[in-house]
Amino acid sequence: MKTIEVIQNVDSTIDIVRQNFNEDLFRFLNANYFALKVERFDGVNVGDRFKIDLTGGVVSLALQQAAKIVPAILLGGHNLENLKLIWEGEIVEAGENMGGFYFIDIGFNLPFPIRSWKHLHRSVPNTLKGGVDIIDHLEFESSISLLEMPLALGFTQMLNQRGPKYKEYFQKIVKN
Repeated sequence: MKTIEVIQNVDSTIDIVRQNFNEDLFRFLNANYFALKVERFDGVNVGDRFKIDLTGGVVSLALQQAAKIVPAILLGGHNLENLKLIWEGEIVEAGENMGGFYFIDIGFNLPFPIRSWKHLHRSVPNTLKGGVDIIDHLEFESSISLLEMPLALGFTQMLNQRGPKYKEYFQKIVKN
């Protein structure tokens, strides 16, 4: 199991961040990084679900390349050449703490090779810097332990790249 935590600060209020943590933000954060198709996005409340198709994006291309170098026995019979990458999850917990809010999504239909996924999204006011800290805390496990480190590096990079996008997104909202 790998754990990653990334903190991004945005110049906004907690109320604006809370009101705009939605499908538009989700799409904005992932634009140009994945070729993703959002098939379902209910929201960020307990019981809400999401379903995305990542087929054709960076992740599927990387897995197809991995299939060329990883011995077939390690792939557990998975054909990565025509892999359909569907990711489904559900919000299992949500609430307020430390003057902010949080929600946790758990993946229940995950693309190979991800075996388990738990993502804590937390937003809290930053009393020292000002603004709001948006914290992503991931816990995941791969069905191929050799892939956990490269996946962790990829997820860390993806989350770090969200920082400027969060700032851009919330700056636009504050200006309007």
